[in-house]
Amino acid sequence: MPPKSIIRIGMAATLVAVLAPASATPPANTTWEEELAAYNVVWDSPSKSSVDSMPLAGGILGLNVWVEKGELCFLMGSPNCMDENGMQPKLGLVRLRFFPAVFEQDFRQELRLAQSEIIVSGKTASGTRVSVKLWCAVDQPLVHAETTASEPVEVTASYETWSNYDAKVDKGAIQWSRRLAQVNARRKNDLEAQGMAEFEDKVPDPLSGLICGGRMTAPGMVEAGSGVGLFNGLKTQTCSLKTAAPVKQLDLCITLRMEQEKSLATWEAQLDKHARRAAQNAKSDRFATQAWWNVFWSRSHITINPGAPPTDEAWQAGRNYQLIRYMSASNVNGRAMTLFNGGQFTCTDNPDRRAWEGCQFMAQNQRLVYWPMLRAGDFDLLQVATDFYRDRTEMSRLHARKFWDVDGVAWSEAFSIFGLDSIGTTADGRCSARHLPHHYTSGMEFALMMLEMGRYTGKEFRNYRDAAIGIIRYYDQFHQKSLAKKTGKPLDAKGHLVIYPSDACEPYHGCTNNTDVIAGLTALTRELLVLPKGTLSTGERAYVEGFQKRIPPFPMKEQEGRKYFAAAESWEWVFENGNMDFPQMYVCFPFSILSLGRSDMTLAKNTWDLAPIKPAI
Repeated sequence: MPPKSIIRIGMAATLVAVLAPASATPPANTTWEEELAAYNVVWDSPSKSSVDSMPLAGGILGLNVWVEKGELCFLMGSPNCMDENGMQPKLGLVRLRFFPAVFEQDFRQELRLAQSEIIVSGKTASGTRVSVKLWCAVDQPLVHAETTASEPVEVTASYETWSNYDAKVDKGAIQWSRRLAQVNARRKNDLEAQGMAEFEDKVPDPLSGLICGGRMTAPGMVEAGSGVGLFNGLKTQTCSLKTAAPVKQLDLCITLRMEQEKSLATWEAQLDKHARRAAQNAKSDRFATQAWWNVFWSRSHITINPGAPPTDEAWQAGRNYQLIRYMSASNVNGRAMTLFNGGQFTCTDNPDRRAWEGCQFMAQNQRLVYWPMLRAGDFDLLQVATDFYRDRTEMSRLHARKFWDVDGVAWSEAFSIFGLDSIGTTADGRCSARHLPHHYTSGMEFALMMLEMGRYTGKEFRNYRDAAIGIIRYYDQFHQKSLAKKTGKPLDAKGHLVIYPSDACEPYHGCTNNTDVIAGLTALTRELLVLPKGTLSTGERAYVEGFQKRIPPFPMKEQEGRKYFAAAESWEWVFENGNMDFPQMYVCFPFSILSLGRSDMTLAKNTWDLAPIKPAI
């Protein structure tokens, strides 16, 4: 049976990590390729439902693959497939049925990581061997399901939707589409409600006129009817094709398209063009896809206890590293970030729905998807997120200028597809959630990722440093103005900012000089000032150096003679929602003020031992 979870956290042992540039030519027949094969996931019996599915990754596709009651099924997801609110619903479900039944004996389902393919195989009751190989292209949204049988079998391929796609059989193919309104109502309403309508041309619009869908075809298949079905308790619309005669080989090609078009006719014409090209170029597409995966695996992988049995927890930790990188590669060049709450691989109940979906790209959760990519050298994957934030920097600057009269950047914690606040804002431009009005720390993390990408790669990314400087200017200008209104002076007696009001993550509010913000500002100034000579203008460098002197010291407490970081100098109230955020430890992760092997970790250890995980209300 498939395990309940194919990812399990284990203990780390001796490991070897390899990091190579993305452009490197992968070596052939190396030891790591053999070791990678040992991390393949193999199941020896069918699944009970979509919950027991296996991930298959492509450049902007994520498939959930499983066999249920003799049918090979897969859900198709993509970051580029969005609904009216900017969430990421599925592109639909495909079922393959065989006659005679082909998974009666010798069932095997294997995820082959090096090749990024899933092979499902079995035998009929009479001994006919059948295998189906599924793979996705990387540079285009394309799926192939290749069936090979020792004796001819009949194949029926069905497309199913519960998401209001318009599906039909067209010229021996199944085609489906879902078109969003030419003017997106959510964007229009949010612009007006959040006071940003005057800046409409600066606010990204990825939803208006977006058409998502696809075309499924294979040589020798004919229409097999349409009707209704049931998937996870959801009523579905179905369309089917079947082989005109039993076959030994069949390449079912699914071409997907998710683009903004002025007319459905234009979109359909382009889909048809891409589908024809895909049918003619399967071999070259497979070669290009394989070459990409070879580079992907050669640039970063971890081997722990090679040769150990799968029950070894350290070996499991190594496999988990491969598996999470693999699933992350389902968004190499998408127009939206991989959502923290399931990515492209949601599969339970209604797989279009997610926990916390009203928050959209909740930054405190999104950051955890993307930090590992920096360390792994997966800059192409990471750039999807950093560009997403960068492209919403100017509108954030306009927002700060209008509402707070400062020339800076403050990305909302609850971040929408447009870069607006996904929850909503108050009259003074702050998030309307009572625990988030001054929580901008997570945005600092994405700005820091931008700077770190430049440091790691030696490249300069367009407008990346502008975000970091913008964030510094927001804190500098806003809090100088705030203090001046209260005391007549912009800085305290020692020439430091007084950061108030502020939020220390989600629990602490009405904070003065909270640790997470101070750590973030310290990290951003640190990285800006080590940029190569000439990267910052003379004026920019002078400003950052001056700001660095205005950052307040970290708030400290002492217990039993041991000093440790406090959440803030003071706070006015605590938000109790079950979360146990620990802003004191932001000095370690993500901002590396203290880090193993590079600094004395006594304060970090003391903070871990003595600081309250859950604040008193």
